[in-house]
Amino acid sequence: MHRELVAASIAASLLILSPAIAPAKEQPDKRGCVDPALLPNRMPGFFIDTCKANDFDVYQFMLEGEKKPRKEKVEGKRTSTHYRLRKGEPKPSRLEVLRNYVQALEKVGGKVAYRAEPTRATVVLTQAGTGETWVDLELFDSSYELTIVQKASMDQKITANAMFEELEKAGSIALDIPFEFGKATLKPESAALVDEIVAMLKAQPALELSVEGHTDNVGTAESNQRLSQDRAAAVVAALVARGLDAKRLSPAGFGQTRPVADNAPEEGRAKNRRVVLAKKK
Repeated sequence: MHRELVAASIAASLLILSPAIAPAKEQPDKRGCVDPALLPNRMPGFFIDTCKANDFDVYQFMLEGEKKPRKEKVEGKRTSTHYRLRKGEPKPSRLEVLRNYVQALEKVGGKVAYRAEPTRATVVLTQAGTGETWVDLELFDSSYELTIVQKASMDQKITANAMFEELEKAGSIALDIPFEFGKATLKPESAALVDEIVAMLKAQPALELSVEGHTDNVGTAESNQRLSQDRAAAVVAALVARGLDAKRLSPAGFGQTRPVADNAPEEGRAKNRRVVLAKKK
């Protein structure tokens, strides 16, 4: 209920924005795409040409830093909506679009965490009962994109039995084990998945694994190699700390040398940042 009230308040504060009704003449919204519930109104003259929604995903938001901007990875329910100006419509300035959305979010308690006028802003909204909502607004020449993440932890869906079945079938399984950004420090939310690995290994006392770290191509090949090795070692250390025999586990790092997806988009880089459990021959 509180979330709906916030959305209504934002809609009311977007005074110069028009309702999200596409004219029938041309360039309607892409089928299946709608305005995000948090920001139900849009700048006049724009249509939705692409959209994406995931129940759980990760996105890197820009934040102010002491000397230069930094990035913060936020996980949770994500929506991305890209708006493009219709042909023949008057084009507002990027600054006008950015300030309208930022001011609307500020009126309902949003805090600006990053602002690079006229092209980008990050706003964080804390809502009672629903936690943090992060909003990224990025402006282009004749379009803009809203990415919204309702911050949340992922429900643990990978079980010990499922992991062992995949290992038996494929010989390896890729896991998205949460680490601190750019570090080999396991995040607290990694505990549930690590516990499932422990349960699998305790149920299969003869099973020995190679624990393999992989990265995207951001940074140097040398630093990525080191990071992947350190992350693999961190997972092994966490398993040993839970009572497993270190002799059953061999950490290995492959850096950016074995991508499974295109590193250009963030979605691809996220897939490449992984830990793989592989059965020893």
